[in-house]
Amino acid sequence: MFAFSTHAILGGDCATQVLSALPQTMDQDTRFAVRVCLHEALYNAALHGNLEIDDIHRSCITKEVESRLNNPTLGSRPVYVTWELMDQILKIVVKDFGEKPVSLPTEDIPHRIHGLRLMRQLARDLTFDPTIRAIKMGFCWKEAP
Repeated sequence: MFAFSTHAILGGDCATQVLSALPQTMDQDTRFAVRVCLHEALYNAALHGNLEIDDIHRSCITKEVESRLNNPTLGSRPVYVTWELMDQILKIVVKDFGEKPVSLPTEDIPHRIHGLRLMRQLARDLTFDPTIRAIKMGFCWKEAP
């Protein structure tokens, strides 16, 4: 399990840390898909989950993010990442600790939610469990040639 601070996610590449723990035999296409989906899931968990920012497409978003990061309650919430490889399926779970109710669109994804759209295209399975505030992603494991 990995535990990342919201600061670390917004200031670094935490997806690379998770990828480095996965077996190096994963083929490059799958590794790319996992990296993109992890990056999007971590970013969304930090901003929308832990910092509880609804719309990140506003002109004053930088100040709002800084303000919420400095809030002792919001800024200290972690994001957990777990992974499991069973048979030919890699399962990754990204969990945040926000308190606002969250739901993700299941069918028509609005154009402004491009990260979720990417994740739906790259992951084999993508679900959100609102009871534990976690996004679950599945990938077909392929060995590198």
